Amino acid sequence: MAKTHTPEEVEAARQLVAQADAAAATERKAAVLATLKPFTDAGLGSTPEGGAVAALISAMRANYATLGEIDPSLPNLVFSTAQVLQTLDDRVRSLSAMNAATPQP
Repeated sequence: MAKTHTPEEVEAARQLVAQADAAAATERKAAVLATLKPFTDAGLGSTPEGGAVAALISAMRANYATLGEIDPSLPNLVFSTAQVLQTLDDRVRSLSAMNAATPQP
């Protein structure tokens, strides 16, 4: 026959589960940030308005058409690369923010 637990025992078990979940979430976040570190160190995930990657994307978008005078295939390549780089930069920034350490109350 199954033992009936007191409300205090149930609450203590819930606390243990909550603590274990919090510890696991902290470990997952740390692992994600460690994986992203080489990318953030290279400048990906900087603020949308600043940083070297944002400056590069801006320069690529502003000047891609003029490269056609040098090589007709370059404008398409630069324009396509800027879109992919912008998406990657946004994604790294988003993942970094989602996995940032949560301030303790």
